[in-house]
Amino acid sequence: MDGGAGEAISAATGKQDLKDMGVMELGFRGFTYSRAPLDSYEVLSSNRINIRENKTGFF
Repeated sequence: MDGGAGEAISAATGKQDLKDMGVMELGFRGFTYSRAPLDSYEVLSSNRINIRENKTGFF
């Protein structure tokens, strides 16, 4: 990983005599809404959210 987060992880694993080989990214879930800004939990929770089935089983 690039940046401060990657350096921190490398430092922590290096203390345990481990070496970073790579990072696996599983993606993220994002929300968009065209009627109003999603700037609070109340706005998000008042709307119906459809989630696709994920066959990988990670989410």
